[in-house]
Amino acid sequence: MQSKLDYRLADGRTVADAVFAPLDRSQVMPTVVDVGARNGFMLLPASYTRRAELVGFEPNPEEYRKLVAGNTDAGKQGLVTPPFRNLRYFDCALWDREEERPFYVTVGPGASTLMGEVVPQVARRLYQDYAKTSRNAGRSFAEVHGAVRETVPMRCQRLDALLEPDRTVDFLKLDVEGAELRVMQGAEKLFKAKRVLFVYTEFVMLPFYAEHPLFGDQQAFLRDHGLRLIDLELNHLRYTRDVTPIGDWADRRLLHAGDACFVLDPDLNELTAIERQRLAAISLALGFSSFGIGLLREAGLTPAGDVDAIERALTQVPLPRLLRRTWNEVPYAVFRQLQRLRRLVASRA
Repeated sequence: MQSKLDYRLADGRTVADAVFAPLDRSQVMPTVVDVGARNGFMLLPASYTRRAELVGFEPNPEEYRKLVAGNTDAGKQGLVTPPFRNLRYFDCALWDREEERPFYVTVGPGASTLMGEVVPQVARRLYQDYAKTSRNAGRSFAEVHGAVRETVPMRCQRLDALLEPDRTVDFLKLDVEGAELRVMQGAEKLFKAKRVLFVYTEFVMLPFYAEHPLFGDQQAFLRDHGLRLIDLELNHLRYTRDVTPIGDWADRRLLHAGDACFVLDPDLNELTAIERQRLAAISLALGFSSFGIGLLREAGLTPAGDVDAIERALTQVPLPRLLRRTWNEVPYAVFRQLQRLRRLVASRA
């Protein structure tokens, strides 16, 4: 899918060219921090990343070696990571204090964690239909992914201690299997200084690990530091707690996890013009078009004519997307018509 930053203006420039021009003049290079970087970073388009620096953290020794060698599991599946202007990786874990802790390396590398072993009475009831597939041969989700293969000592650091004190983080991505809140607490100086503009964090709705802060804990921390929740992505696999012949087409499966988007609230914080421009750039890169346009106008660094041209460009919906959206709306349209017909029949009965 084409990024909004790659849309063309009437004069041939891209939206990115116009949005980044004031940042380029001020020699601002956006910072992307990827915590839990094992498969590489693919959340932002190349039109953004090639102007930015990536600082990544991956504590799993085997996954870290794959990452720096450019040999990730995602890469083997054909997924391409966009290029960054600068790139740095650290092989430590982020935490709320500097210390050495046991790191639990699991059978499924994506479940490796600092948070301890899984809670068996919870984990064994997750994804009951998962165990029915021939590949898993009756094994539970916890056995396939969460079983601990080994425990290794891990050096833990605070993000505050590893980034320069005057550094602004444009985009902070967290995917660390339950340790997201601990990572935030280890970046409290950054949050208090209002130097984190956008947070993209995974959350879980049930206590899967021995210690496991949940979604509400993350939101409370970020709210208290001036960030606003602007979106939830609920496209993670949902689960059944019991073995059942009821298919997912006839069931409202239970929510296990998702990803949440937070921004430094532009209404409740004093943001400089450059900070608003930076927040506009990351917002447009992620598809928050009207929000990004508003920030551009408030920043006042992009000529008004250019902002108008960007807004016009963003109103154009590519034909494939328009067709897909129209097709997706058909079931809801049919449902609404059936509801109206049912009410009509009921009123005449």
